[in-house]
Amino acid sequence: MSEDTSRALAAAIAPGRPRPEAALDVPPDAIAELARRHRVAPLLARRLDEAGLLGRLAPEARDGLRRAVLDAQLALSRLEAMAGPALDALSAAGVPAILLKGAALGTLVYGDPSLRPMTDVDVLVPDARVEDALAALDAAGFDVPDARTLAFWRRAYYNVPVARRDGLEATLEVHWSIAQRGRHAPDVDGLFGRARPAPFAGRQARAPGPADLLLHQALHLSYHYFEPKLIWLYDLALLFGEDPDEDPLWPRARAWGMAIPLALAVLAVERAFPGTVPERHRERAAAVRRARWLVRRLGDERSLGLFPRWSERRHQLVLALLTLDRPAAALRSLASWLARAARFGDRAGVAGRRREGVV
Repeated sequence: MSEDTSRALAAAIAPGRPRPEAALDVPPDAIAELARRHRVAPLLARRLDEAGLLGRLAPEARDGLRRAVLDAQLALSRLEAMAGPALDALSAAGVPAILLKGAALGTLVYGDPSLRPMTDVDVLVPDARVEDALAALDAAGFDVPDARTLAFWRRAYYNVPVARRDGLEATLEVHWSIAQRGRHAPDVDGLFGRARPAPFAGRQARAPGPADLLLHQALHLSYHYFEPKLIWLYDLALLFGEDPDEDPLWPRARAWGMAIPLALAVLAVERAFPGTVPERHRERAAAVRRARWLVRRLGDERSLGLFPRWSERRHQLVLALLTLDRPAAALRSLASWLARAARFGDRAGVAGRRREGVV
């Protein structure tokens, strides 16, 4: 789809000053698919309804958008049905757990979980309690990885997916960190110490504090190579819209080795939703020279995304290294990737070997 249609969708849902009428400029046969792909169908439907514009959509566009909203609601109900027993099992086992990403954002930032579609539920547990967490989930009816498979996930990633044995189509991602080892250095113990209450699935769970939640969303965006998925940019727009304190946000970003990803997240949000990020944070981002250089040399200002020409895998690996704050982290990440690729292959190879039981 053209950049113009994506920009029209961004304008229609923009926080603060949305222009829902911009959605009427999107071709009727494209609007529902575009909103679904960017995971903003519930937001778009809400904006159009509030503006009294739903009736002006072509029938096929209105029906497609309605189906996308219903699908998002159904997915949320499945995820809540899965996550509730999981949180209960972790609590009963005495394993601390923190909700991440959509599960935390839906209530704390959006004020309505139905507006924030999710594909899974992410939960952070202490690194030393991963095996305890998986044992508790196993006893609660979840299909957890065996020791050999878990060893692979522990070496290569920072989370592992689990699902219920009863076939419920919902996935729980169990994290022991929010970043790959050697690539960034988040203060995971601090995340638990700064966690705050966050109701979800009828339980009183916990979620990261404001600065930590924003930093994790920026880090998540960087791990997806600043792909312009509007829901992720909207998350950050809302978080920046709360005008977080510069301290601890920017010093913590530097301590985690992610000043560049945070600065690029600011630039990405401003491109999609101009004027959303408070000026003092735009100034802090502008002071990160390599972030400016990357956008100027590798970006395309005509695109909604920062680096649209860097979507191929070989380009993404280079981009990932260039967005690391510390040269030593870049060297460690490259060495780790080469070792993993030599043993398991790249993404497709790893997935295939897992299916075959090789890892």
